[in-house]
Amino acid sequence: MITNKIQLEVALHQLNRFHEMLEAMRVHLKEQNSSLFPTVAEGYLVRIRELEKEIVEYTYFLLGESATPIGVIETKAAEPSLDIR
Repeated sequence: MITNKIQLEVALHQLNRFHEMLEAMRVHLKEQNSSLFPTVAEGYLVRIRELEKEIVEYTYFLLGESATPIGVIETKAAEPSLDIR
């Protein structure tokens, strides 16, 4: 759970790194064995979703959105594609 702006910066950096790692894995597996990508990507996608949820929750907290209590927010961010093309 993000509780301050430093943790937010770290979470944003981690989110960016996970997206970069996922893309690198997609490119690598495209050349090696593309059928493995959905399986390998699963862990990355789980962590990406967790980070996105924490970032959204903290952002709502900063904005003082009492109508959206922390811990109840469900992100509906676009799912990264598992298409290896």
